[in-house]
Amino acid sequence: MADKAVLVQQVKDWQRMSKGHKESWDRFVKKRDRSETFDPNRHDVSLLEEFLTAAHGGQIEIPDVPDDGGGKSWGKGKGGYKGWGGGKGWGGDGWGG
Repeated sequence: MADKAVLVQQVKDWQRMSKGHKESWDRFVKKRDRSETFDPNRHDVSLLEEFLTAAHGGQIEIPDVPDDGGGKSWGKGKGGYKGWGGGKGWGGDGWGG
């Protein structure tokens, strides 16, 4: 049996891979535990091991979850934040036109 803290960290690492990965953990929990508590630390070792075994075995479906734009920072990601007008103000070529 693996150390629970190690398993919890592996599940959290899985969740951070993408929104789809996080959703796959949530779905797994919903099917196996009626508590709907998604914090990996609140689940027993056997559930964590079951999930990680299935995940590493390619048996966990990773849904395509679109990014809702609700990220933690506007300055991250491809190209960064450029403002409403593509970096050139409201009119596209400057504030006054």
